[in-house]
Amino acid sequence: MRGTALLLVLLSPLALAGQVRAVGKPIAGEYVRTHDETVTGWAMPYVEEYAAANRIDLEKIRKQLFPAGIPAAAGQRYSLLSSNEHIRGNWTFVRSGSVVVYQLQQVEVGKTAEKAILVLYNRRLPPEVIDHYLQVEWRLALFDSQYVCSADRPFTTRIRHDEDGLWDMMYTGLETAVAGPVLKILYAHTGGGGGRDQEFTFWFSLSARPWRLALVKSAQTIDLYR
Repeated sequence: MRGTALLLVLLSPLALAGQVRAVGKPIAGEYVRTHDETVTGWAMPYVEEYAAANRIDLEKIRKQLFPAGIPAAAGQRYSLLSSNEHIRGNWTFVRSGSVVVYQLQQVEVGKTAEKAILVLYNRRLPPEVIDHYLQVEWRLALFDSQYVCSADRPFTTRIRHDEDGLWDMMYTGLETAVAGPVLKILYAHTGGGGGRDQEFTFWFSLSARPWRLALVKSAQTIDLYR
């Protein structure tokens, strides 16, 4: 109860008035065919499927986020990538050294149902994210219905345990609360001795006219290091 009360205090009246709702057609789940496969594109397979189902132009998004082009993958290095909302009995993860866009969600905001697209991405390639595990910058971008990037907010995960090479897998999640998006980033260890999961949660407020996207609160929500 105390945590809920604190979050409500932190959220501004403007954010609470946002009334953010996830919209868009659900996907059929074709992405499950990529389980344990190597993804060489720049977006996660469920992102590509969601974009196609909802007629979202990923290329327009890419040109604004990476006007000079997506960074080239270096050699055969890869990391294991998964998604909280997309894990199924027949899909758990993919391997990739090239993905930079991890989550995509259409939303409607406010009483006028202003439409926008939320994009969770990283400017580093997956192996580089793992290399910089102690402090990693992620970004949440907001695009309006005309594909104008109206906000691009950085946020940072910080693992307190300095053990190079331990974490080799990342889970991401984008949930939609009434006040705005909730993002989760989790780093996991797939070798022996347990997962040593490190999860970080970020609460954002979102409102329209004009567009405002702000980080309200962050916390490390799981620490299984031992």
